[in-house]
Amino acid sequence: MNVPNTLSALRLVLIPVFCVFFLLGPDYYVYAGLALALSALSDLFDGYFARKLNQVTELGKFLDPVADKLTLGAVVVCMWIRFHEEYPIVTPLFTILIIKEAIMAIGGMIVIRSAGKMVSAEWWGKIGTAVFYACMLGIVLVSINNWGGEYHSAIIITLIVLPVLFMIFALVRYFFLGLSILRSSKSSDESLTAGE
Repeated sequence: MNVPNTLSALRLVLIPVFCVFFLLGPDYYVYAGLALALSALSDLFDGYFARKLNQVTELGKFLDPVADKLTLGAVVVCMWIRFHEEYPIVTPLFTILIIKEAIMAIGGMIVIRSAGKMVSAEWWGKIGTAVFYACMLGIVLVSINNWGGEYHSAIIITLIVLPVLFMIFALVRYFFLGLSILRSSKSSDESLTAGE
């Protein structure tokens, strides 16, 4: 377990910490926010240290996206439990996020099985994850004391819609990247077959 993989493992540990504090209610939102902020920082620095310390490993390539997806799923479920009655729009928006992650997971497995390689994280995916963390943390913060007054509801909905839009964009980009990898792998296989 090197530094970046340890940080990814930390994100996994922080998932139940966030869930427990967030679901306990507003009195514990500060602690939930701290857990989410720490999770976001670990996501930021694990990639940095992996490159800086030349510690990119196959385990890290697996552990990092798994930690991201489990964190996203847990946060989305907790947010839905807390807000779906007050803001019905939360249900379809969070459903889109879950479907996106399911498609990404299935697509990733198809690429691994067919091309023998993982789809590495690209800038648009990292931006989508950063926006997700920022917006979810924003929701926790504005919910502590119902910040925003008459605009509170509009702020919450905006902070939910933004990551959905970014992640749909990332899904489209990853879809075409996956297709490109599959086509490249198929062309290589055909070239090898023709050369035999």
